[in-house]
Amino acid sequence: MDKKEWIMGSFLTRMALGLLFFFAGLNKFMGPGPEGFMNSILDQFSKTFLPPFSLKIYAYLLPFCEVGLGLFLIAGLYRKAVLFLTGLLLLSLGFGQILLGNHDTVASIFLYVFMAGWTLNQTNDRLTLDEYLTKK
Repeated sequence: MDKKEWIMGSFLTRMALGLLFFFAGLNKFMGPGPEGFMNSILDQFSKTFLPPFSLKIYAYLLPFCEVGLGLFLIAGLYRKAVLFLTGLLLLSLGFGQILLGNHDTVASIFLYVFMAGWTLNQTNDRLTLDEYLTKK
């Protein structure tokens, strides 16, 4: 495979994850809002062993993290650290869905984890703001 094809593949995967995260977080702000989203999470996980105080913190921070990670992924800033954090956040989302028994959703989330891991291991993702800033 041509080097340019690998560069474009890394770019497209990073952009897909960035757009997914950015709009997932944005929808939480525009839809129910942080408080409404937090209440829906508390309702969904009320029958799990997770303590309500940790759910409140997680649900409140999640939209901010999604928007921030999405923007950093799209821009290609701190690429490796952001992709690693994206993978960790996806694993935490998957864990929650496992507790709820939503195995189809878990499978989808783990495909995104694979995308983050694959993109993290690509050393030829040159279409990033990091790349531009290090050349100066």
